[in-house]
Amino acid sequence: MVAFAIVTVALLGYIAGQAQPSTHPVDWGDIAARVGPLLVGLAGIFLAGYQVRLSDHDRADTRKAAFQQRLYDKQLEAFFELYVALEQLDNEALLRLTAELGNTHGKVPMTPERRWALRKELGPTWQQVALARQKWGLVIPSHVAREIGHFESVLVAVTAPPGWSSRSYPAELVNHVDPSGPVATAFTKVVRAIREAIGTDPLSEAMLKQIGAAAPPEDER
Repeated sequence: MVAFAIVTVALLGYIAGQAQPSTHPVDWGDIAARVGPLLVGLAGIFLAGYQVRLSDHDRADTRKAAFQQRLYDKQLEAFFELYVALEQLDNEALLRLTAELGNTHGKVPMTPERRWALRKELGPTWQQVALARQKWGLVIPSHVAREIGHFESVLVAVTAPPGWSSRSYPAELVNHVDPSGPVATAFTKVVRAIREAIGTDPLSEAMLKQIGAAAPPEDER
């Protein structure tokens, strides 16, 4: 618009200087007749350019919104697939660890050989988690991937191999009397990270407020 105004003033000044000698009064009607069509054409050009600019901006916003929606849809798909695989691994690990604790009557940790055997027993289920992580690695938020990695690290430590190799893992996990506790805690953090990424908790809190109920305290979730 500023450029249009500048061009208009310049044209008026030029035509005024050419239309009449300097000793005669300026005939503004003649100037208007000459410059009117030109101004209309310039206005059309500027308007068309402005509309193109707005159209490009709208298209960029539309493409951005569409990309964000597709990314969110992919993340939801990834979260559900990863959760199913991780939950199966967690359930199987807890069942086996609880059975081991029952065999030792909760007094001594698993033997190194039994820890290593347990990792092998969990192998097929663990492989499904690895495949899901490989499939969705690009769309999973970093904080969710970090908690999944921590869960697997805990499970690796409590199933450490015998001998000197076990020293590369945290001793408090390798020698834990009831390793099912750290494993369950790590999985709970994974679930919490996924719920945060999806936005489940804020949605639940908003619905609770609408029906007049209070959200549970943070330490009870």
